[in-house]
Amino acid sequence: MAAAGRKLELLRRDPRAAFVAVVDTAVVSGETACAFGMRYRSVAGTGLCAVVDDPIEKERALDAFARKYAGAVPDGYPAAALAATVVVRLEPVAITGKRSGQG
Repeated sequence: MAAAGRKLELLRRDPRAAFVAVVDTAVVSGETACAFGMRYRSVAGTGLCAVVDDPIEKERALDAFARKYAGAVPDGYPAAALAATVVVRLEPVAITGKRSGQG
């Protein structure tokens, strides 16, 4: 997230947020167009956002992204880059899950 801008301004004004994640999606065929559907598993919820100021917590979050998308964790981050990077933590307040379709 950029260190300045509308999203960060709104988040600081009102930290409430909603989230959703969906996995295992597939179209379920039907005999007619109206009989088609989707198979999926999902989780949704609400929570409170907070800007992470602690450099160690920031690095842990960036390490998690690096592991997921690059497959490895870098050997540290340049201090200027770390200072310029805004990390936001979402603390869930309520969570629900759903599974739909066959399978």
